[in-house]
Amino acid sequence: MAPSSSTFTSPSNPTALARLRPVLTRSISPENFDGSPGGGGRATEGTGAEAARDLGQGWKVSPSV
Repeated sequence: MAPSSSTFTSPSNPTALARLRPVLTRSISPENFDGSPGGGGRATEGTGAEAARDLGQGWKVSPSV
């Protein structure tokens, strides 16, 4: 379970930015619409859709994004 946002404090020392903290991050992109873990490769339209049409969902369709 992710810690609440009230537990995160901005470090006053810039070197503390590299320290590991118990947080979860998510990346929202054209291939992972909602940022779910392992959710990449769900796009069905994009610059490579024609080339990937027979591969099915789960393959990267927009490598240029």
